[in-house]
Amino acid sequence: MGRTGVLPSPGRRYGVGLSLPTETALAAGTHRVRDRNRGVAMFLVVRLRSGPEWDASRPLEQQSGWTAHAAFMDGLVDAGFVVLGGPLADERRVALAIEADSEAAVHETLDRDPWTGSHLVTDAVEPWTVRLDARD
Repeated sequence: MGRTGVLPSPGRRYGVGLSLPTETALAAGTHRVRDRNRGVAMFLVVRLRSGPEWDASRPLEQQSGWTAHAAFMDGLVDAGFVVLGGPLADERRVALAIEADSEAAVHETLDRDPWTGSHLVTDAVEPWTVRLDARD
């Protein structure tokens, strides 16, 4: 622990031959030295806009149950569970970058979303090794 810039993965070195936070910061030409090893895994989640209550003719904010879903998702952002999220170009899929202890925790949390099953279906939950990260 204590290394920056990337999350560890078995059999790989940190960064590009750089193992110390200061070396990484200097090589990048920045003064920022951060500890990214929070001990929490990152997952890339893809959810599909589908289900018996999804109305493709209506905008997102006019879907039934929007207020409850938006409040739930805002809570996940405030808690640090959802790091990034939003619709993909096809407007049918949504991608989320999630920090969680396990894939099971991702499913358990998203299953509490008021839109799960009625408007959204989780299509994929993939562990994601983040190698580049500018977040503080």
